[in-house]
Amino acid sequence: MLSFRDSQPNRIFFTHIWLAIGQKMPFFLVSQPVRLFGWLSFFCIVHSKKFGIFVPKKTYFKGKKMKSYKIYPKQWMELQPYERPDEVDKYYVEMSNAVLRILINKGVDTEYVLDINELQLMAMRLTMYFEDVVSQIGVWDAAVGEFERRYGYPVPFYEPDDDYEKGYVNIEDVKFVFWNELQSFYCNDTFIYPKDALLNQIAEDLFVIFDEQWATAPENTRKKQFVHNPEAAQNYWKACKLFEWFVSQSFVSTMFKSAFENKFNSFMELNDQLDIEASMAAYNALTSIITAGTHNMLSMPAPQWFARIRKNEKDIWESFRLNAPSLYKYLRTDGSKIWFLDAVADAEMAVEDESIHIEFLKKGFDAGKYYLFSTAEFKGKRYQIGLMTAFSGKNALQMLEDMKRRQLFKDSEKAAHKLFLKHSGGKEMMFFGSKQELVDFYAKMGMEKFDLDNKSDCYVAITFEDSATSIYFDDFVKCINSPDNPFYDKKYAEDNAFDFLMNISNCDYHTVEYLTSRHYLDDAVLEDESDKDFVRKYNRFVVDYSYFSTKGK
Repeated sequence: MLSFRDSQPNRIFFTHIWLAIGQKMPFFLVSQPVRLFGWLSFFCIVHSKKFGIFVPKKTYFKGKKMKSYKIYPKQWMELQPYERPDEVDKYYVEMSNAVLRILINKGVDTEYVLDINELQLMAMRLTMYFEDVVSQIGVWDAAVGEFERRYGYPVPFYEPDDDYEKGYVNIEDVKFVFWNELQSFYCNDTFIYPKDALLNQIAEDLFVIFDEQWATAPENTRKKQFVHNPEAAQNYWKACKLFEWFVSQSFVSTMFKSAFENKFNSFMELNDQLDIEASMAAYNALTSIITAGTHNMLSMPAPQWFARIRKNEKDIWESFRLNAPSLYKYLRTDGSKIWFLDAVADAEMAVEDESIHIEFLKKGFDAGKYYLFSTAEFKGKRYQIGLMTAFSGKNALQMLEDMKRRQLFKDSEKAAHKLFLKHSGGKEMMFFGSKQELVDFYAKMGMEKFDLDNKSDCYVAITFEDSATSIYFDDFVKCINSPDNPFYDKKYAEDNAFDFLMNISNCDYHTVEYLTSRHYLDDAVLEDESDKDFVRKYNRFVVDYSYFSTKGK
């Protein structure tokens, strides 16, 4: 049995980021900055790199416990898309406290090493699941429908019995939602064992109070009206307001805080080149996550979720498109549109002027400069999104050259895929017993300069039509149960293959999805040999969930 990871999660407070953004954040949702960043001020969990299967182990709460564990309306309102509580909100605050009491009485804080802030957040998010089903808001219904479409079951890990009924609270749903809450606190370093007795016992207790309250629980019509506001399907800014709420405050989203921190840090790493202030880096991180973030149960961006929540408007939401950053030159202003030349694609495009950062509108654009920014498309219009940065001189020309080179590399991936198949005899996956064998194979493809720093006794190269070829060596190769793999080690695969399904630091999504869909990682187990069938049944979900990705829509 794999043991619980070595160390308790460290916690990082976001006060410095919150203060930096609060000073001058040009965010399109200025009506709710306090609520959003108040929510951000919950502790962010950053995990150790050691991976393991979590089976609860008795620990001790570190630090002095608060005298009162009560959840107050102010905390509940930080997760709502409106400002003032009413009687319905007061009801769900009391329900959240009932859920919190179960979590505390069952020792979730000690068994799963969570602090009171995390328990309160968990209790409110579990209550929001109940609120969603009671109010027929449609978030959970969308999740169940997508689970069935992709994987063939309404909820992962927990086989529905004959009493399972869509549109109602089901014990299987409660178990999965509770598992998701626990898993979201441990990210990808530790896998919460779905069959754990304590997890299932707590979920059953939660189901009892949800079931008891089902007939009398009030519908939250305000939240339902917000989620289904018809104006959001016609107005870009109101659509983004929906996305903001969904990504940062809905119960199906996971790890928003850590996703924000990662994006923020990646933008700050560009500071020497782009001269980005902390407030602008945070703004860029937030807009990126809100429109394209996939840290949720289905690993889908918010627009795709709303295509399933608001099914009658599916085409509208699926048409929302976020474009990669490019370099643009200003051409002209025409009414409410500003025209640019995409210097990488050599194509003109119009951007709505209301989406351009106010500082650039005041100063005006210089025809001699290049402007780096991203765009979003919605209902036939294009909007500038995130950070805009101006470049000139050698810096601009060097960046343009680099971006064109990257585009050429993407365009060459399909050609490289065909070349790989030609020299492999049609095989998408090739195994090599030495570094030299691998180098010789790529030399036949015309890549004489191909080389690797690592030296190993076994390699695998896998080609993809829409992505760069993946090359792995040593341990990972031994786990691949392919008839063409002379290095396959069954015992080693049983002990280690699951690590590659879950731990994103070991592999990439394209590779793991390719291998699991072809049953090449079927030796993966959790606790013992009896878990093999369980893992095989749910491994596609585990991979999508862990890598925050999914193949196709």
